[in-house]
Amino acid sequence: MLFPDIPVDEIFYAMFSYYIKEYGDANTFINGMYRGKLNKILTETINRLQLECSIYRPFWNRPAVTLLEMHEKIMSCSVGSESVAILGYEHSRIDDSDRYSHWTVLRKVTDKSLITHDSSGESKRISLSKCRIWDNKSKHKTKPYKLSSTDLFILAMNGSEYA
Repeated sequence: MLFPDIPVDEIFYAMFSYYIKEYGDANTFINGMYRGKLNKILTETINRLQLECSIYRPFWNRPAVTLLEMHEKIMSCSVGSESVAILGYEHSRIDDSDRYSHWTVLRKVTDKSLITHDSSGESKRISLSKCRIWDNKSKHKTKPYKLSSTDLFILAMNGSEYA
């Protein structure tokens, strides 16, 4: 989204070739990865493709205390116009059978919603009223989206406030 002139396949190839060279197989791509590995992959991809952007991790060492704190930080980064965000979250409403963890791209953030865009082309609007900051509960009927502030990456164009 920051670089619409670069084909998605080229970006994916750079990411995946680095990943295979560094880690040897694709299991983590399939089974999921932690933020440290994602950070390395993003950094290497930016370097390989010589992209004019930087990674900002506002809660890398200290998690947001409230959902409001996290939301305000994302809003202040102009996600959608000057930057994009990658966010890790977990979703579970009923029991562990419907629980999943996921990385998603935030292409826009409003006062009430997170608008996502995933590699499959899936786009959805997640209402902030259905979100909570990361906690020890595995499920929640009314707030099924558990957002991880320490798993928030802001990719901003060089020259912007957060680059």
